[in-house]
Amino acid sequence: MSKEKVAQMGRKGREWTIDNYSTEAVGKKLESILDAMPEVDYDFDWDNEEKKKLVLEDLLDDGDRIAVVMPESAGDVLWINSLIDNLKNLYPSHDIYVFTKPQFFDYIEDHPSVYKVLSYSPEIDNLHFLEGSGKHKGFFDMAFLPHYGTQRFHNYHHNGIDKTQFELYEN
Repeated sequence: MSKEKVAQMGRKGREWTIDNYSTEAVGKKLESILDAMPEVDYDFDWDNEEKKKLVLEDLLDDGDRIAVVMPESAGDVLWINSLIDNLKNLYPSHDIYVFTKPQFFDYIEDHPSVYKVLSYSPEIDNLHFLEGSGKHKGFFDMAFLPHYGTQRFHNYHHNGIDKTQFELYEN
């Protein structure tokens, strides 16, 4: 390639870069993106927004309670039906509450051992929020989060009152 051709290609490349990536070009693109964004409601009522957060006290009845959290997946929600049976056999006096997304209610709400099905919310994933920790009394005697891993997350202590369905013998 001749030196003139290389110089010409270099000039065209520089022009293209300036046309597309100069401060002015990028600024115009950002300005058009910002202009296309929806209006911000600066009078947003943050106090009332806080009140919309999950308030478990309003959703729970008195008595012994167990929570089972399975946020999603039709197969997983169907799978916990056997877990519910085992829990009810082990804790017959406890009411079992299931937390899942509303689109999965049909998979579990007609189970005879389920006391109530409630909408899943991300704060439900906190075992210490559900069972209590420190000065926080908690809302459930036990909470099961089978969608969390048992090795990585601390989700197996249940305040020291959980039972096993297997009889263990010493040799």
